[in-house]
Amino acid sequence: MRERNEVPAARRAVAAGHRPGGGGAGREAFLEAIGVSTSSENLRDTPRRMVEAYREMFSPRPFDLTTFHNDEGYDALVLARRIPLRPGN
Repeated sequence: MRERNEVPAARRAVAAGHRPGGGGAGREAFLEAIGVSTSSENLRDTPRRMVEAYREMFSPRPFDLTTFHNDEGYDALVLARRIPLRPGN
């Protein structure tokens, strides 16, 4: 069961890490607040990996828009309903 003081400590750590020029102290404090120690040699690079994971998760993937010819001159959203689907396709 989580103790009551864990969440505020994690919030403070995140806030400290989001300040421009805040360095890695906020990231390390966040990890420690949720119970991840960065004192081990194997976990020392965890704050950097955490930042890279968040950067990847919150970066949109590139995509190509699909456009269709508008010979009918529609100027509003066209909604198609009850499109029949065949099983197995």
